[in-house]
Amino acid sequence: MAHWIKLIYERETYIIDLHSIGAFCFGLNHRLTFWLKDGNYPIVINPKTHPETYQIILDYIKTQTAESPETGFWIKFNYDRNEYIIDLSRIQVFSCDGTQRIVFWLANTREQVVINRHSNPGTYQRIQDYIYKTTGYSMP
Repeated sequence: MAHWIKLIYERETYIIDLHSIGAFCFGLNHRLTFWLKDGNYPIVINPKTHPETYQIILDYIKTQTAESPETGFWIKFNYDRNEYIIDLSRIQVFSCDGTQRIVFWLANTREQVVINRHSNPGTYQRIQDYIYKTTGYSMP
C-alpha cells in the first residue's frame, strides 16, 4: 500500500510514495537524506525547514524498521559518520573483496557502501545472513 507525502524542495513540488525509497541517511544536524527512484541526486530534509515532512518520514521509518515480513528487510547501521537505514531487499548486487569487505550500492543511487567485518561486525553478520537466506549463497 502506498504511503504518499507532498514536499516542496528546491522550488519544485514532489509527491512521493515513501515505499519507493530504499535507503535513508541521517547526517550532521539531523539532516535526513533519501534518493528518489531513478533519481541521481539526493533529497536532503532538514528538521528546521521541513518539520512536518521530517516527522512524517521519521514515523514511516519506524513502521518500516519494525520486525515484519511485509516491510522488507530494513537494517540500521553507522557508516562514514552517518546513520543509514536501508532495505536490503532493494539491493541487487553484493560483492566481497579480498579483504572480505562486503560492498553494495544503495538502491536508486550510485552511492557505494563498504562494510568491514572488523569495524562493523554486527552489520556485517546481518548482511551475510540476509544474503544466505535470500540467495542460498554465502560470501567468503
